[in-house]
Amino acid sequence: MELSIFLANIFGLSIVAVSLSLLLNPKNVKKISDSMENGITLFYTGIVSFVIGTAMILNHNIWVYDWRLIITILGWAILVKGIIRLFLPKMAINMSKKIINSQWIPLILVAGVILGCVLIYFGFTS
Repeated sequence: MELSIFLANIFGLSIVAVSLSLLLNPKNVKKISDSMENGITLFYTGIVSFVIGTAMILNHNIWVYDWRLIITILGWAILVKGIIRLFLPKMAINMSKKIINSQWIPLILVAGVILGCVLIYFGFTS
């Protein structure tokens, strides 16, 4: 349970900070998307995502029906993102362009703030 609390706090605070930063500075969303077209940036972020996702799954692969499942799913999502960026970079670029060119970005970022707040709540109250 201590690991779950630690990860909830780390990821909750990080997700809230990044989501709020991008909500307050929407031009940075486009800049980040543009930088992903650089193969080196995509490769490095793929490595980082792969390592973080793998570490999370190896240490927190808890499939229970409570708040800890959020952390497990987050770990798997990070791992899948890393695999896609490493092995299917064109697919990653196309997905990024579709998301960036949609009107969903503010909604996705607000959802990120909410998810982060949920993780912070469970991390600090469990």
